[in-house]
Amino acid sequence: MGGSAIGADLLARYAAPLSPAPVVVHRDYELPAWAFGPHTLVIASSHSGNTEETLSAYEIAQKRGCQTLAITTNGKLALMAERDGLPLWIFEHHGRPTAAVGYSFGFLMAAMVRLDLLPDPAVDLKETLEVMRQQQQSLEPDVPVAKNPAKRLAGQLFGRWVTILGSSYLSPVARRWKSQISELAKAWAQFEFIPEADHNTLAGW
Repeated sequence: MGGSAIGADLLARYAAPLSPAPVVVHRDYELPAWAFGPHTLVIASSHSGNTEETLSAYEIAQKRGCQTLAITTNGKLALMAERDGLPLWIFEHHGRPTAAVGYSFGFLMAAMVRLDLLPDPAVDLKETLEVMRQQQQSLEPDVPVAKNPAKRLAGQLFGRWVTILGSSYLSPVARRWKSQISELAKAWAQFEFIPEADHNTLAGW
């Protein structure tokens, strides 16, 4: 759910053209009927470790004999994984869960790489981090509006009904924008995926 699920969305879209195994993001209490037995890996990811939907799915995975990995900062999920003697990755993050998407995405990618389901992204990741560090300089709070693209964009969105469109690997990014606007700015927003939006949403507009 929430930020942890967005990290999984990013991983699923990234893995789609690269991984021989499917990645399914599950936002609910139950598990799909096909998630059964040791050939299914369930990764229970919860920032707090107390997300009730994640805990419910975790318990069902154990009853069905699924392989399971828990990723969390602590909470009930950590206690349950320790009790069951299952792999547990604990990370330290003191900010809001919405600011921890890098952790949820990064740990999931690391798991896939270790399982030989994805190629090692070290080179691409290093380049990406460098670009982000350079970009961050223009986004600091003390940078004036004229030189701060984040502030300019916020001004353009203020008081408007926002729809974020995304396609391909940017589809989960569109969903992330919508959730951030709603959760942090307390404003209405929606997301749509292309090309599906061409067949219906376009008609509504």
